[in-house]
Amino acid sequence: TAKEAPPRIPPNAGLDFEVELVGWTEGQKKSWQMSVPEKMQFAEEKRVEGNEMFKAGDYDGAVKAYKTGLSPLQDMYDEMGGAMIARGKE
Repeated sequence: TAKEAPPRIPPNAGLDFEVELVGWTEGQKKSWQMSVPEKMQFAEEKRVEGNEMFKAGDYDGAVKAYKTGLSPLQDMYDEMGGAMIARGKE
């Protein structure tokens, strides 16, 4: 069978595209979208995930999970100007 040549589209021609969405998954919320309890829950889930990876010998994966879990907490600390920890030290 011979291949068909692609259609010839003149330069500067307007094109219309029709796109069909065939799937969707809700992504992880960004840190700024999470409430404090959501940030704490997320950190706990990543801690557990990191522990499992560590036990399995996947040290790089464990470090990544721990860092991912700490990120929203660090953001929360930064937003408060360190007040959360500073109060505990006074």
